[in-house]
Formats: sequence, structure tokens, C-alpha cells
Amino acid sequence: MATNSHQSKKKIPGQPGGGSGDGVALLHKTFAVMELFTLETPLWGQSGIAQELDLPRSTVSRLVRFLTQRGYLHYSAQERKYALGPASFRMGQNAIGAVDLAAISRDVMEQINRRTRETVVLMRHDPASSSMICVDALIGLHEGLLVSEKAGSIFPLYVGASAKSVLAALPQPQQEKVLSGPIVPQGHSAPLTPEGLREQLHEIRARGYATARSETYPGVDGIGFAILGTGGIPVGSIAVGVPSYRMTDEMRELVIDLLRQGAERIRRRLAGAADTMTDDLF
Repeated sequence: MATNSHQSKKKIPGQPGGGSGDGVALLHKTFAVMELFTLETPLWGQSGIAQELDLPRSTVSRLVRFLTQRGYLHYSAQERKYALGPASFRMGQNAIGAVDLAAISRDVMEQINRRTRETVVLMRHDPASSSMICVDALIGLHEGLLVSEKAGSIFPLYVGASAKSVLAALPQPQQEKVLSGPIVPQGHSAPLTPEGLREQLHEIRARGYATARSETYPGVDGIGFAILGTGGIPVGSIAVGVPSYRMTDEMRELVIDLLRQGAERIRRRLAGAADTMTDDLF
């Protein structure tokens, strides 16, 4: 992934032309490094950082070493680049914790509920317990068999489309924490090995969403999209549950499209961006 595709380098206060004290200049440089890690460019090498910020390689080396030691960055030996680390993840979670996820997502859920007539579930990731907590749910509008979920329900990160969409988007250290721990079958989910779960997570990352069949409830198909917060760290998920016999190809395509748009709208709201999407989804 190219990390130096910007046409102009960032000017950091404290460099020539910046006019700032040494201590403040160091803070500016540190935050400038952190701000490079975005959804579009989640991985950076030292040379790319130095070139993008017009900093000496020795300065970059000291900064990333400090940030890595503090857990704000994580070095991927496979990619030979840095990504946001667990401390950045916790900071993002703390910031998001002050936001009412259910409130800013409610109208999106209502639109998806009306269009699909199926149950829409909003879940929040709880990193302390490595679990997902249901914070809101809109029950389907069909008569007869419906998928039901209650606010406050808790699921492990490896069960169901809502949870797996988040697990697949977590930084590698958080994923490994789950994969190295006990993976206990829940309810109707089939036994799963760490190797099997890794394969599933790879597939989820490749297509951008998670699917599940009869994992949380028998006879129910689920599709879930992670809701991304600061630095692309998932803070929760939005999903639709459909009785398996109603999950036609047409319904699957509709649900995926609506959830993709909905998750993006919620992400923009969390980031404080202007909501430039149309009032109605799809």
C-alpha cells in the first residue's frame, strides 16, 4: 500500500517556518505521526513517515519506538510496517464511550427495518470483556416468524455476524488475544478451532462484512458490518437477522447494500463529519 501518494508534504509546527518551542514541537510531531494512520492508509513504514512529514529518519525512529513501547503503535513483522496499537484502540473507545451510539444510529436502523421488514440489531464492542453488547434492536415487521433480540444481550466476539465483523476489523493484537483464549461453542454454533476462525476472519476482511447461519439462534441467517471509529478501530456493528427461509439472493443483496450504507453513515457521524448522504438509504 502506497503511503506517500499525497501531492504535498504536511508542515509541522516547530520545523523551519513552524515557530514553536522544543516541547510543543515534539508533541506536534508525535500527533502528526499518529494522524497518518487512517482507513485509507492504516500501515506505515519509517521511511514513508519520514518522507510524508519531512522529518529526519532518526527523529521518526525515536517517535515510533516510543509510541510502540507505549502501545499506541504496533509493528507488524509480516508487513514490516506499523499500525495503530491497543493503546490507541483504548483511547478511541474512551472517546466513543461519550457518544450515544444508539441515538446516532436509530434513524439508520429504522430505514433498514422498513426496507427489509427484518430485525435490525446494533451492538457495541466491549474491549474489557472481549464481547459484544446489544444496545438497540428493531424487531422485524413481518407477521409470523420473527428474529428477536433484547438490548443488553451479550455475545463473545467469535459468535454471530455482528461479533465476527468486529473481530475481523480489530488490530492484530486484539484478534490474537481472542484466538489464543478459549473458544467455547455458544448455543447452536458449531465447534470452532482457532485455525478455522482465522480463515473466517480472512474471508470477512476480504469481502467487508460477516455472515452467519444458525450461530446465535437456530434457523436464522445474519449479516453484519463493523462500525468504525477513530483510526478505523471498530466500536460496534450493525446487523440484520433473517429467518433462513426468507434469506433469498435478492434479500441478501438488499441487506448487504443497506448495511454498507448504514455503517458508513454512522462512521461519518462518529467522526463528526457532515452527513452528506441522502436522507434515505438505497
